[in-house]
Amino acid sequence: MYRNDINTFLKILRVCSVILFAATIPLLAQAPLEIWEIQGTTERSPFHNNFVRSENNIVTSVKGDYFTIQTPLNRSDDNIQSSDGILVSEIDTEVQVGDLVNVEGFLTESNDGTTILLVEDDPTIVLSSGNDVPPALLITDDYPLDENREVPVWEWVEGMLIDLSNFSVTAPSNEDGFCYVTPRKERAFREAGIEYPSFSNLPEWDGNPEVIPFFPTVFGLSPNEQLGGGMGLSGRGIVLGSGTNYVIAPLIYAVSGDYIQYSARAKEDQEATIGNINTLLMFDDNSNYNFRLEKLAKYVLEGMGAPDIVAFQEVGSLSVLNDLVDRIQELDADQVYTADLRQGSGSIQTGFLVKNTVTIVEIQQLGSGESLSIGGRKHDRPPLLLKANLNTNPPTPIAVLNVHMRSLNGIEGSDQNFVRVKRHEQAISVAGMVEALQTQYQNIFVVGDFNAFQFSDGYVDIVNQITGQPSLGAQFEPVEVLDEPLTNYSLTVPDEEQYSYVFRGNSQILDHCLGTSDLFQMQFDELQYIRGNADVPEFLQNVDTQLRVSDHDGFVAYFDLESALSTEEVVVAPPLTPSDVAISHPNPFVAGNVIQFNLSKKENIKYELVSMNGVVVQSDDLGSIETGIYELPIEPSMVTGVYILKIRGSETDYITKIFIVN
Repeated sequence: MYRNDINTFLKILRVCSVILFAATIPLLAQAPLEIWEIQGTTERSPFHNNFVRSENNIVTSVKGDYFTIQTPLNRSDDNIQSSDGILVSEIDTEVQVGDLVNVEGFLTESNDGTTILLVEDDPTIVLSSGNDVPPALLITDDYPLDENREVPVWEWVEGMLIDLSNFSVTAPSNEDGFCYVTPRKERAFREAGIEYPSFSNLPEWDGNPEVIPFFPTVFGLSPNEQLGGGMGLSGRGIVLGSGTNYVIAPLIYAVSGDYIQYSARAKEDQEATIGNINTLLMFDDNSNYNFRLEKLAKYVLEGMGAPDIVAFQEVGSLSVLNDLVDRIQELDADQVYTADLRQGSGSIQTGFLVKNTVTIVEIQQLGSGESLSIGGRKHDRPPLLLKANLNTNPPTPIAVLNVHMRSLNGIEGSDQNFVRVKRHEQAISVAGMVEALQTQYQNIFVVGDFNAFQFSDGYVDIVNQITGQPSLGAQFEPVEVLDEPLTNYSLTVPDEEQYSYVFRGNSQILDHCLGTSDLFQMQFDELQYIRGNADVPEFLQNVDTQLRVSDHDGFVAYFDLESALSTEEVVVAPPLTPSDVAISHPNPFVAGNVIQFNLSKKENIKYELVSMNGVVVQSDDLGSIETGIYELPIEPSMVTGVYILKIRGSETDYITKIFIVN
């Protein structure tokens, strides 16, 4: 709506209302009313569809066929909930800012806009000119904008002059200069729950009523396409009703500061990194494909710091990722990547770039054949699983699941049940994939565009369904799948950094990194969101820079390793099988006797002898060994009990033997 001039909306409103007025409402004499009486304290004026007259008010703004008037300060009722300003539709009358005027006309309310429609030949009487306009209202942090109520808070100041000094930009501008602002110095965040009003006692979010659209062109100012998240404002504007919302139409304004942007830190020598980015419809048949490819290559290198593994969403094909690999090498020959992508049913796919510091074991698509309980495909973009070894000494096994979940679009529309069921069953499916991986891997990560917040949206709780963490509640309650919950590493960043996307001025995490809490041969260090997309103006999409590659901010997760990564390919011994191990033991057990096991030649062999209550009785790291017999003496304390011998060849395979000692 806001990409069109707001005056178009107002003209249509005037024409429709005049027709209604002429057909149904006679012109009746009316005693003069103050503007705050006309506006009232409810969402709709008590004089809707009535003829009204108001005298001795000051013109505060003029644009084309419209102007606004406001009650002089000495006549205000000083009630925060009743506005002193109102929009007037002018017919054949010229007024200027500072005029003291009398007006009369038909009062109409439509889609939050309160307007006096002037329908007589000479409906405005100018009493004097050059008067001081009322002071602009400064909306400060203690102004009660963020409380749920039946009357929208911006209704309280509709048509009034407001001071913009406390405002900041909370979503970047488009080519029309349209953006979102808030009368706070802090950004506005999405919170848990269904946007007010909720139902059935489900979690509820107030909708951040303090966020309001900002439209510079309403009163003739030039579009400003360079407004970005984090910038401050100053100046004056008018609050107007428009459509089903309110907007600030600035009369004069200036900006301070800059939009938020910064790159990932450089990784340390003994760190591995996993990155993620939604590339925003990256297709090789786009007219600006080569230009966007250059930006994306710079983003991977300069913005993300060339992670060891990069997960992508919204890529068109494998050829796009192969082109990206080539462009990265042209920019930096030391960065050698391999691309992989598996086609889903739709036009946008998930894929990986894997650096030569990682040895790929297998890449496979999961869940492509799964169906919904209500019919239809469960995964249009099936999760893509990377099994690999980080090139450490010894190798560090890792599993990374790349997801792009069903979007929130339509979750409250005519197809809402399908959307909610699909999101819910997708999340259960992914949780099942993680549960299966937990029997093979200790280092498991789920990354991607989840199209879900870190908490319940009130309908479905996707992230906590997958992590196995507690939920605040949802219409489709999470079900228990995981024995070992995952950690949401995205929540390790400071509270003010917990966003990867901005929707209608509300910052939110859609792109997450979930992972094992107890890692093997690696330790989580930190996660950083890379700033330069979500807060950056749209015009930078067409500028030769790594900025505004997408509308999502990517992230990089850092992990400490036991040794530095190498570009040498890891050679991993084949997994242990029962035929590799021959075990013998005395019967009955006698203290001083031995348990023997004979192994074929293997690498990275470890063993543990564990009691049934979990106490490790004996253990050793044998390293790489030749075929031979190994003896474990039976200690006096082992004369009774049940014991488990675990012989491990890698994190993912081991042989066990249970001994019952009488």
